[in-house]
Amino acid sequence: MDLEETRAAFRAANILLVEVEDIDDSPQSLRIAADLADYISVVKALHIPVVFIYLETLEMEDFIYLDGDAETDEEDESRRLDLCSINVELKRFKKHIGEIGSFTLYAAMQPKGLTYFNGNDWYAEFWKCRESATNSIDQGKVESQVNLDDEERKRLGEVTARLSELVNDTKFARLPTQKAMLAYAKLHIAGISEIDNATLKAAISDIAAHILAKGSK
Repeated sequence: MDLEETRAAFRAANILLVEVEDIDDSPQSLRIAADLADYISVVKALHIPVVFIYLETLEMEDFIYLDGDAETDEEDESRRLDLCSINVELKRFKKHIGEIGSFTLYAAMQPKGLTYFNGNDWYAEFWKCRESATNSIDQGKVESQVNLDDEERKRLGEVTARLSELVNDTKFARLPTQKAMLAYAKLHIAGISEIDNATLKAAISDIAAHILAKGSK
C-alpha cells in the first residue's frame, strides 16, 4: 500500500494522520507485524484518534560520503565523495531521488506506543549498496592508516638505529655535555626531529652513560 492509499485508509477510519519530522523507534514502542489494515484495526480498537507518520525520502545527499568527523565543514567540497564512484550500482537508484522510500506510523498509548513500518524494496536495496560503498571506503582508510603507521615505525626505527651508532662516534664521545651531544645528534642525523624531545633526551643520556662505562674499562 502506498502513501496515498495509506492516507485514504486512515481517513476512512476517521483517524487523523499527522506527518512528523522523526519517530524514535525505541523500546517504548511496539512494532505491529501485520499489514496496514490490521494496524488500523488495532488503533481503532484502542480508540486512538491520532497517528503520526514519518516519511523518509531519497535525497541527493544520500549519494555523498563526507570524509571527515562530525566537526567537518560540509561545504568543503574536497571532503565530499560521490559514492557512485565507489559502487556503480548506486547510479540506478538516482531515478528515485525525491521519492518516498519508506514511512513509519506511530500511535501514542501507554505504556508503549504502536508503530508500523512500510518500506519500498528499492529503498532497502539502496541502503545496502550504500553501506557496501561506505564500508569499502572505511576499510581503505583503515588499511591506509596501518600502512602509514608501519612506515612511521620503520622510519623511527632507522633513526633510532643511527642514534645508537653515536656511541662509536669519537667526536660525539668527546663532547662535554649532554646538551652538546643532543645538538650534535640533531645536526648529523636526518629525521631525528620525528622523535619527541623527552625520548631523545633519554636516548642521549643512555648513550652518554654507555660511553662513560666504556671509558672506565
